[in-house]
Amino acid sequence: MQVLGIDPGTLCTGFALLTWDGSVGRVVELGYWRPSCTRWVDRIRDLYDAVEAWLQGYGPDAVAVEAPFVHPRYPRSGLRVEHVLSVVVTALARNGYTWTEYPASVVRRSVVGAGHADKSAVRRYLYALLPETRRWAHMPDDAFDALAVAYCHSLAVLSPPVGRR
Repeated sequence: MQVLGIDPGTLCTGFALLTWDGSVGRVVELGYWRPSCTRWVDRIRDLYDAVEAWLQGYGPDAVAVEAPFVHPRYPRSGLRVEHVLSVVVTALARNGYTWTEYPASVVRRSVVGAGHADKSAVRRYLYALLPETRRWAHMPDDAFDALAVAYCHSLAVLSPPVGRR
């Protein structure tokens, strides 16, 4: 099973493709989409084109997206991230994909064990859980956040429900 994780952001949108063979996970692709233009409308268009091209090239089995957090003191930033999320999910929908959204606290809890963990802790745990990720150490946090989203979704889908028989 191949799981695509996406971390939407206004300047950089991270993505990660994680494949599973039984209980062994392997990172296939880790990166980010960073539009080169500065006008908002051009950045949105470029992001849509990049996501669509990527989906057509890789064809993941499942997609998970980190839900934006809107800080009450900075609502405008949160709205911009919502715009980015809308562009991403539009590209997903137009290409026939469904997706699952996870709040950052759920993603961090699934990787680190604590929902309030910082980005460096998430990265360290991903290095331990998926050792080959060290080769992408130069990637921005957005890419590792996307990998954490893919890992979180993988656990939710591949793990048997607790307490059920």
